[in-house]
Amino acid sequence: MKLPAFVTVLTQEDIKNSGVRTVNEALMSLGGVLGRKSLYGGNEFTMDLGGFGEAAASNMVYVIDGVAFKHGDASEIRISNISLDEVERIEIQRGGSSVLYGEGAVGGVINIVTHASGLTGKIQNTANAEAGYGSYGFKEIKTSGQFANEGLRLFLSGAKGQSDGFRANSGNHSDNASVAIQWVGDRTRVGTSFSNNNEFAQTPGSLTMAQYLSNRNQADSDNLSNRTLIDSNSKHYGVFSEIDLNGLIWRNDVKRRDRDYYYVDIYDSSSINATIGTTNYTYSSTLSQSIATGWGKNQYIVGLEKNHWSQYRDYSRAFGYFDNTSDSKSAYFKNDFDLSSTLTRISMGYRVEDMNRYSIGYLYDEYYETHKKMEAWEWGITQTLTPHQSVWTRLSRNYRLPNIDEFSANSATLNPQSSLDKEIGWHFLTNSTQTDLRFYQSNIQNEIAYDATVDGNYGGNVNLDPTKRQGVEASIRHKFSQQFEVSGVANYKKSNFVGGTYSENAIPLSPNTTYSLRGNWKFASAQSVSVIVTYTDAQQIGSDYSNLYSMPSYTVTDLFYQYKTPKWEFQFAVKNAFNKDYYSYATNAYIDYTTRYTALYPDMKRSFFAVYKYYLN
Repeated sequence: MKLPAFVTVLTQEDIKNSGVRTVNEALMSLGGVLGRKSLYGGNEFTMDLGGFGEAAASNMVYVIDGVAFKHGDASEIRISNISLDEVERIEIQRGGSSVLYGEGAVGGVINIVTHASGLTGKIQNTANAEAGYGSYGFKEIKTSGQFANEGLRLFLSGAKGQSDGFRANSGNHSDNASVAIQWVGDRTRVGTSFSNNNEFAQTPGSLTMAQYLSNRNQADSDNLSNRTLIDSNSKHYGVFSEIDLNGLIWRNDVKRRDRDYYYVDIYDSSSINATIGTTNYTYSSTLSQSIATGWGKNQYIVGLEKNHWSQYRDYSRAFGYFDNTSDSKSAYFKNDFDLSSTLTRISMGYRVEDMNRYSIGYLYDEYYETHKKMEAWEWGITQTLTPHQSVWTRLSRNYRLPNIDEFSANSATLNPQSSLDKEIGWHFLTNSTQTDLRFYQSNIQNEIAYDATVDGNYGGNVNLDPTKRQGVEASIRHKFSQQFEVSGVANYKKSNFVGGTYSENAIPLSPNTTYSLRGNWKFASAQSVSVIVTYTDAQQIGSDYSNLYSMPSYTVTDLFYQYKTPKWEFQFAVKNAFNKDYYSYATNAYIDYTTRYTALYPDMKRSFFAVYKYYLN
């Protein structure tokens, strides 16, 4: 009620009762986040919080257990390997959030809290095992458990899955394992976690419109003949401590992430392969405190953060060898003062971040570097009107730098991207209803985006002329009874250029209207059904700044049935129940850099999944 921001919270109960199988599906189906099937294969989706299209991954931040998860290049952060049994809650904050989360938090933040650092109340010693089977050769087994003794808590999970994929050359398999240990004392919490993720995925590539209409399940002929793929291993290590010093909370986090992968892809109609290794260290330390005064309560957080990301790329004779590095150091504070006499909260925050990125290419003696010091700030006011409702307003400045892949392709000439964001909103909360509403406007300078028409149609990244996104977002959750509940998130916005060559044109891959609606009915003591409907409006294809080519709108309906007893559970889901034929991503492409065509990536039509889960209590 007092937060001057639009935040959607998905609890563990929401996730378990919805039939979604991955964190990605929870974000799209329950959180209303726009998602597109990953071009890198597997069971992954690319999330887009602000309508940033091909640069979506660089305009939002994942925070996992209190630490921002950031890459220095354009590679996506894959979250489908996070077991839903590990997740305590997911918080989706829409709108710029650079003060707390730094570079890249322009469109918003997705905060995932797992058992590794979450502070659950009293927990039971439990374990479960599940097996799933579905369309296109989908098979999956999972197991997880949590155990407690006095202040010691242990969480374990493991999963193994495979699928043939719905397109040719789109099979994939994965196995994941994680362990987390916490010790909880009267004034202290310490914990450590480790996860190992292996993933192999074939990549079918794009289709022309003619190929899509003739056989949407086929692969691009070059991808098929060269058996394009990605084979990766990721390891995550984490340690944290949290100490209560008489009301002053001191939190420290250290995380290391290693990712090594090999891929085969197509470039200029020829096969290329590469071996890439990445190491990422993140260190953060925060102090937070709540202080009672004669005028009200003051809460603050002060933080220091350091991030080091290094990568080697071996393209062999195709492009040579590269060493890439990204370093950042930042300091920030956020303060919230609650004035008791008027029930007003005044919020303010500031961040300064010093960033350096460079890339060395050894085959052609290349060197690119960018070094910038960026600042973010925000002001907000929340006014409580009644015990059930409040209004708020916020003004903020947010930023991001070009990543390694963006600036190295343009001789380091790209400028940093910045935005000025204005928001007003309304919170309403009762025992049966929760509603949030936000009106917003984001004015962006030097938006960094891909343009397929530059450099003789070789394509490259550019700073766009000034752009603006403005609109309204709403979420609602209402319990009609203990048996029936509805919830949903809707967004209507206008995204367009406000100057330059394409003035007033729509920004590609930024649909005006999106929504996700869910109804859940517990029609018997052990049985329930859910219906989830998601809609995405028509939109310009990627890189179509002239607004000549658009993608049609689409509506997808998912059905879910659950039978649950204290000892076992059966789930049955029908995805895309009405067999909608659609594609969520398409972009401008060129044959021999001269003949333009639309390259599109089909989405899955109707599919079925069944899961049996057994509980050991």
